[in-house]
Amino acid sequence: LKQGLIQLQRSMVKLLSLADLFTIINLVFGFLAIIVASNMRLAVSLVLLAVLSDGLDGILARRGRNGVLGEYMDVGADLVSFCIAPNIILYNNIVFPRFYVEIVVLICSVVFVVSGFIRLTSFPVMKNQGFFLGLPTPAAGLILSLLIFVKASVFYIIPVLILSSLLMLVNVRFPKMDVKTSLFAAVLIILVIVFDGFWYNLMAFILLVSLTVYILWGFVLTFKK
Repeated sequence: LKQGLIQLQRSMVKLLSLADLFTIINLVFGFLAIIVASNMRLAVSLVLLAVLSDGLDGILARRGRNGVLGEYMDVGADLVSFCIAPNIILYNNIVFPRFYVEIVVLICSVVFVVSGFIRLTSFPVMKNQGFFLGLPTPAAGLILSLLIFVKASVFYIIPVLILSSLLMLVNVRFPKMDVKTSLFAAVLIILVIVFDGFWYNLMAFILLVSLTVYILWGFVLTFKK
């Protein structure tokens, strides 16, 4: 029995690809972000690093270097890093002016996590080579994390939670980024981490504007079709 278990473990490891390793790194960053959620700057930086890992995973997967476990591993990693972690960071760093506001945020956070879970689990069934159907969870988690990073008011965060939850489920085509666009996004993410708080969080605001343009471009593509 022991020898059989050892053989099974070896077989599991052999199923992993290079892309899967970046998925695991993504999961680790998301887990660490939850552990240090009370340290807002560090926790958000870890979520940003998780986005970078997810991007590298996606690039390798599109080049045919993904393993048989890739789609299943992505669901767990992205759920932790981009749905659960940002909301835990939110609750550890936000000031609720009233009790009812906390209840509203709690409900919106639950809807956000559930929407992300549905989006992730349906992706293998509804995936398309040319576009994402519904807002990708890394983009939704990145928007929420950046709002926390720039210390946005809870009254801005609530509608963003609701809108992001809807965008993850709607029948809107969001473009898949090519290498150049991915590199641009990666540079912005690194600048946000490196220039922490520089000039009123300028880099974070630039990244937020870029994500807004990405969302609007998704609606343009959808209506053109």
